[in-house]
Amino acid sequence: MEKIGLVLEGGASRGVFTAGVLDYWMEQGVTFPYVVGVSAGACNAADLVSKQIGRTRNTMIHKDKKYEYMGLRTFFKTRQLMDMDLIFRTFPEEYFPFDYDTYFASETEVEYGCTDCHTGRPVFLSEKQDKDRLMDILRASCAMPGAVRPVLVDGKPYVDGGLSDSIPVKRAFEMGCDKVVVIQTRGRNFRMKPSVPQNSLQGHTKNILPLAKTCAAVPCATTKIWHISVGWNRQAKCWPFAPACRK
Repeated sequence: MEKIGLVLEGGASRGVFTAGVLDYWMEQGVTFPYVVGVSAGACNAADLVSKQIGRTRNTMIHKDKKYEYMGLRTFFKTRQLMDMDLIFRTFPEEYFPFDYDTYFASETEVEYGCTDCHTGRPVFLSEKQDKDRLMDILRASCAMPGAVRPVLVDGKPYVDGGLSDSIPVKRAFEMGCDKVVVIQTRGRNFRMKPSVPQNSLQGHTKNILPLAKTCAAVPCATTKIWHISVGWNRQAKCWPFAPACRK
């Protein structure tokens, strides 16, 4: 029998599109033996494996101010643009309980893409026993430099996995998948354009200098942000599901 893997791209609030697709698949009983998610896609993957229909949507779309995890109030409170403690501690433990029992009992192999702060390379982490470590991994996969601080997992600092491998199709094949289903959060015709010519390092460095300063704890941030559009376009040929829009 063929091993079919599922790859979930990130994209912040665009992850609501992925949530809708996965909610429908869960209602239909569709499962995958292997799932890998990056950034917002990591949160989608966790809720898929825990079989919690609607949870991702509910954590992202709400009107009650106590659920707000972005904005000026959050910045003044946490000195970060996102309240990561609210998302990865209060939400799963109180407001939107995460079903750890179902998640840990699942036979689905699931990994989350993070970026190693020291090497700038993608690292794929998983956890099927420790609640706190699982949430730390999810937090690390979503830790966008300049918005939030790097996250320590097993004593090593990581940031958003989308910086190093935003659509980890290659990883899915390395894990033995014969075929891969990819859910993108961009339109089918979208191709990311480099902000500067690839051979213009000086111009690029000038453009991202403010961001580089805010994430000085991430030595490879400048290089990885520069190359992110190249990696995205290289893997964007492998998707069957994407929003029906032109941009």
